[in-house]
Amino acid sequence: MRVFYCLLLFLWSTASLAETSRERALFDLVLEGRSEAVHVLVDASHREFLNGTLSADDIRDLFIVLSRSHPKTTAFVKEWVSEDTGNPYARIARAWSLWNAAQNVGAGRNGWAAMAADDMRLEATQHARFAYAAAPDLIPASDAVIRMYGYDRDVGDPISAVNRVMDTHPNWGTIQRAFPFVGRHGPAAFEPFCEDYAGRISEETVTQCLMYGHTAYGDTRNSDLADWPDYNPDNPVMVDYRLLNLINNFQPDALTDAQLDWMEQTFVTMEPDLYGLMDLDRWASAFDNFIGVYKQRRYMVHKTRRAHLERSKAFLEMDPFNPHLLDMVESSQYELPWVSTVLDDGRVRTQRAGIGETEAEKAARLTALMQQKRDFSIRRLYASPYSGDLWHKYAQVHISGDVAQYFAFEDAQINAIVYADDVVLALDLYLLFKTRQLQMYHEAEDNPAGLQWVAATDGVDLATDILCPFVRAERLRSGICTHEADHFPRCAEEVPLMDESHAIVVNMARDARQCDAIRHAKIDALWYTPIPLEDVLQPLK
Repeated sequence: MRVFYCLLLFLWSTASLAETSRERALFDLVLEGRSEAVHVLVDASHREFLNGTLSADDIRDLFIVLSRSHPKTTAFVKEWVSEDTGNPYARIARAWSLWNAAQNVGAGRNGWAAMAADDMRLEATQHARFAYAAAPDLIPASDAVIRMYGYDRDVGDPISAVNRVMDTHPNWGTIQRAFPFVGRHGPAAFEPFCEDYAGRISEETVTQCLMYGHTAYGDTRNSDLADWPDYNPDNPVMVDYRLLNLINNFQPDALTDAQLDWMEQTFVTMEPDLYGLMDLDRWASAFDNFIGVYKQRRYMVHKTRRAHLERSKAFLEMDPFNPHLLDMVESSQYELPWVSTVLDDGRVRTQRAGIGETEAEKAARLTALMQQKRDFSIRRLYASPYSGDLWHKYAQVHISGDVAQYFAFEDAQINAIVYADDVVLALDLYLLFKTRQLQMYHEAEDNPAGLQWVAATDGVDLATDILCPFVRAERLRSGICTHEADHFPRCAEEVPLMDESHAIVVNMARDARQCDAIRHAKIDALWYTPIPLEDVLQPLK
């Protein structure tokens, strides 16, 4: 079975694009910093849930508002906890805010990122433990016990949490979150679990539960859920599971044209909530990689993102540092759509549409695209400041197309090395960057009147800004590859050349007396110190 992202399947329940008036009111109160009014609204909603007026998902939706990445939201929740430490609503809001942020911070995949993310998760579980002890019937608190137990077993007993909720307020979201504890026991455990817990809701929920279990944890190889006796095409959750099942458990050759047509249509017509939208995007990627490439039905990610662009933009307003939403909007808002044409021999040719676009329209679109890329590169760094790859991309996107900026992003290049997954690759990229800077420096020197990058080199010192940093990076690469070559396969390769410029800068650096201190220093003394995020980004604010 091709398993991917199953445990991430709809972390929160499906909802419409338009937020409810209650969610909008809550967000407005957060923006205004009115903690007492927020408490009143959340408390009243929780009481309505207890008396059956609101659903468990209604309560989850409110706390999703409080856990998104909007800077005013995160600051509000942090301050709310500080002002009212004993408030379980504030504590669980802070728990989920930290937990979600830690997912992005930890994406840096290095010791810096891991330590920061672990600190955030530890604090999150402490808040969650307090909130659940104070208000065990608060749905986001019991969700936290179930979800965070794998990280910190002191957060609470997930089985007791599930039983308590299902005894008093049975709901599908709790069942779904509990399924990992059942799924590891295999399909034999699905039926008794679903009959017991899902049966407390409805018979259709029992079927829904079994479909989920077999799709995400079992094996329905080449078994279309539409053929199940109780499949309901009007149940959006069942539709979701059928789509995932066809992607996850079918070989491409086993899929019929009718099934493929249904999948393509479903991708672009579904109306998921935030988390459902991100899952849909992942499934579209899997469709492209495992099905579309073999069935000449490519670019499902592109089609899905374009179909849901307005939805993605609406979610991004409240969650502006969400890396997945940033990817979805950036790749579709100003990029030209892909258009497929069937050729006479039956092959399909796909290319970017551009017919009818004037030069002025193209220039305006590309300018808007570049501005967006630069904006989004900054947002991604706020979400994941310990990612070397993001630091490198941030520098590149600001330099691209703007020669005057070529000497302005040294700090970002240094952080790209410090936080790199592959430090040898990062050093190689830095060496090439310095090689290009030397080319520009000489071009400006040889023809100061006619070249656009003269302004870029104004105030640049050849030794201090180009040659000595080159010597330092080359010595670090040599030292790492001398002692840790087994960990970095790239050490076996020569530093990639850029024409003859690399050899020129090597020779110039070798002769630069100003670099003697770096040339003779101990390797340990040459390693870089990370530059704080705010210090790097401050000039752009």
